[in-house]
Amino acid sequence: MKFPSLYNGLATLLALISFTITGPLKAQDFPATPVLINTGTFLGETKALRDLPVVSAEVYNGMVAKANKKLLNPKLKDRSYPYASTALPKGTDASWQKEMGTNQSKNRAPILNFDGQASPYFPPDCNGSVGPNHYFQTVNTTYA
Repeated sequence: MKFPSLYNGLATLLALISFTITGPLKAQDFPATPVLINTGTFLGETKALRDLPVVSAEVYNGMVAKANKKLLNPKLKDRSYPYASTALPKGTDASWQKEMGTNQSKNRAPILNFDGQASPYFPPDCNGSVGPNHYFQTVNTTYA
């Protein structure tokens, strides 16, 4: 019976392959540590929501601009696309949907549709609740 030696040889071969494949894989070569460690500055209760000042459109747009500025990676400020001339697809993208289809389903359209709140922070942490005549949404720094 030569089956045990066949199984031993196969097991050795599988072990050798797994070590060969996983050998070059390494973890990061530097420790991951926090860049900034701070202590909270406010411990307590905030004012009631109705007593907080309303954020003007100008202030909100400033917050959005500040958040967008943080998103920019300074190393990628001047991007270059060295393979743009050889990249595909050439011309217009055939898979780009430019107009709505004509679906003749019997489903009714929504009675009311409106934009939700946006947040200049990521992740936006959206929360919402539906009532009989309303929808209440909170997104980090905004509510409606």
